[in-house]
Amino acid sequence: MSTDTIPHLYVDCDIPDGVTLVEWRRDKVAAERRTREEAREARAAKRAATARKRLLPRLGTRPALRPRFA
Repeated sequence: MSTDTIPHLYVDCDIPDGVTLVEWRRDKVAAERRTREEAREARAAKRAATARKRLLPRLGTRPALRPRFA
């Protein structure tokens, strides 16, 4: 079989020109890892903020403080 009779098949892909498959996969995995870490940090920050909020005294439950001389 000669190479002249074999049809060329072109496939659309996400890999840009000049980038190897290994580099593309490495970058893709690193980006996904960063996204997961950012989401984890956001959840941790939200939990910390909620915990701090619980520790603060609730100002609405106390009577208003008024000076006695007024």
